[in-house]
Amino acid sequence: MGSKLASWMMNGLLPLNLTEIGLINCEECEQVPSLGHLPNLRLVEFSSMYKLKCVGVEFYGYNHVNGAATSTKKKETLFPALKSLTIDYCPALIKWEELPTDEKVAVFPCLEELTISSCRSLEFIPITLGKGMPCLRKLQIQFCQKLSSLPTSLEYCISLQELEIRGCHGLTSLPSGLPSCTSLKELRIESCDNLISLADLDISRLQSLSSLHIFNCGKFICQWRGYALLRV
Repeated sequence: MGSKLASWMMNGLLPLNLTEIGLINCEECEQVPSLGHLPNLRLVEFSSMYKLKCVGVEFYGYNHVNGAATSTKKKETLFPALKSLTIDYCPALIKWEELPTDEKVAVFPCLEELTISSCRSLEFIPITLGKGMPCLRKLQIQFCQKLSSLPTSLEYCISLQELEIRGCHGLTSLPSGLPSCTSLKELRIESCDNLISLADLDISRLQSLSSLHIFNCGKFICQWRGYALLRV
């Protein structure tokens, strides 16, 4: 596979009965296909795509959804059946572009697991990622050293049970809406060198939290009600 995908992968011509798709070890490829319009797609994986720099708006397949035009009256859904999305070891990836913000469009409504791992150049992920994801149960963001913030819309992930942040040295804080994830059971933060504290978060609202691990975060100071208790 060269740097560009075949036109039929970008123009909405993939078989509608596809349930899984993976681009793995496509080392020269610089694009991801248009997939959001596929009604039965349940699993997507992009791994070891060394030349991929951007997951662009074409990924959502917005233009290929029947009736997804400004004149449509019904709400359209992109990735209507997707359960698992993995983006792994894409070292040149800098940006994952924003989701469509049209009120008539829902994105990832059934997504349960999202993993973004070993994308060392990644600086931007959609700030609205999480909004409209009522089924998301597991979120892993690992070894994205340049990522400076997490989506502010995580508060909409009402089903989130596991959150793992590892090796994200650019992070200094977690989203203020995190305590709204009242289903959260496991929170693991590891090797985030510049994460300072959780002082701005009301962790007491996480009534379902049963496992909290903060490991190898050199600048982290555990604070509770304004008192510094522990340096981790």
